[in-house]
Amino acid sequence: MCYRYFISNSDQIKNIEHPTDDFQFFITNNERYNNVQREAMHSTSITKPSTPLLTISSIACIRNEVVTRLASLNVHPLYLPNLSSQKPSGTAHLPILTTNPTTLRSKSRVIVIVNRSAEDLAIWAYRILSKSGGINSGSAVSFVKEAVTRSEVYGAGEEDVPGFIILNPGQLLYSHKHERAMTTVAWDALPRKSATHPMPRVHPVHNRIPGNKTAEDHVAFVFDKVVGSPEFVNPDAQIYIVGLGDGGDEVIKYLEKNCTFSSLDYIATTQTNNTTGSHRRGPTIAALALTAPTPLRPSISPIPLTNRPFLTFLSNRARAWLVSHFPLGTPLANAAAISTFCPPPDAAAPQSRDTPYVSADTNATTDTASANGITTTTSITIPETTDDDPEANISLFPCLSGGTSEYAECVMPCAYREILDWFEAVARGSGGIEGEEYANEVLEVPEEVLKEMEEEILAVPAWGEVPED
Repeated sequence: MCYRYFISNSDQIKNIEHPTDDFQFFITNNERYNNVQREAMHSTSITKPSTPLLTISSIACIRNEVVTRLASLNVHPLYLPNLSSQKPSGTAHLPILTTNPTTLRSKSRVIVIVNRSAEDLAIWAYRILSKSGGINSGSAVSFVKEAVTRSEVYGAGEEDVPGFIILNPGQLLYSHKHERAMTTVAWDALPRKSATHPMPRVHPVHNRIPGNKTAEDHVAFVFDKVVGSPEFVNPDAQIYIVGLGDGGDEVIKYLEKNCTFSSLDYIATTQTNNTTGSHRRGPTIAALALTAPTPLRPSISPIPLTNRPFLTFLSNRARAWLVSHFPLGTPLANAAAISTFCPPPDAAAPQSRDTPYVSADTNATTDTASANGITTTTSITIPETTDDDPEANISLFPCLSGGTSEYAECVMPCAYREILDWFEAVARGSGGIEGEEYANEVLEVPEEVLKEMEEEILAVPAWGEVPED
């Protein structure tokens, strides 16, 4: 049984023998056979048929095709842990994608994308990529193309095009035999001695990439060695981050632990010199967009909700697009009051959104942070909890519909244009006035959304009522 595919004029993967058919995963009732066939589609060559439907001269596997298309947009592989543009030989390595390093250093805006830990590099959703959506829509190609096109339309030249850094928290297993990093799904599809043999065992050292053993390690490595390094990113650059699923969770954990938040729009990445113990200033994190993240609630959170300046940043400079049956962009919730998550230091003197945070130690209406000898002193405001807040305890940042009601990985292909719209709004400033500090506005959540959320909450039994079994 042999299935051959081609890429049509509409950028869709189609069956050569039956040109109207998409890629089919369930071709047998054998799960192992189906998994191997899927991995072959993702990682080996697609046969090139002699047909006028082809729009490119040579068709490689899906992953290589995506990397090739991004290369045409000046986004190329950078191999970790050596930070080399040339693929290493004989050592475990992991590719990420970045704008050409020489060009990246000159960018005043850099977009950092952290994918889900279950996906391949720069792939959002194979279910979209290999079906009607097409290769561009299901991968980072559409996002990068859209960002570049907008910059060329509204900007004055190449300097206005943002730089890109695309992380790879999914391909953290390394096969020395095949000389490439791969996901657990790809590892499971590796050749075996027979149909009854188990998948190859993962050696905890031999099959791991130094400094990138887990998604958390990988995010920290790239932010420390690439995003926060003046060799790659200008310290004066503005950083816009997109976190997909649990990739966004890892970003939140890293930022909370490693960055200094001294105002609503200034974040200095804290880089410590092990020899001198000094810190150096990193680029500014301008905004954080999340797709289908883990809810930031007091009872469910990937971070300890105790860093009030960081929570303030999330409330004002972060947004999330969620799986929802409501139309794309429909407001689902506003940011809950910070004191819902983290009570103010002086409980007797509650803070309002219009009142600067008063430090319990210094009794000063400032929050001071020092990085590389630079001290920044600014006011930080803390929202106050109100009993009539219908969005309380929902999230620490505004949430909108991602335009899909089925799968978390489909949110990014649906919402990426809205994310770029929001990034542009942040860059313009509050109220669209350039130079003014941006902060999330209060969204008008439709009544039907509030009613549905209330019904869902009431339908969930109290914790003590949940049966032990």
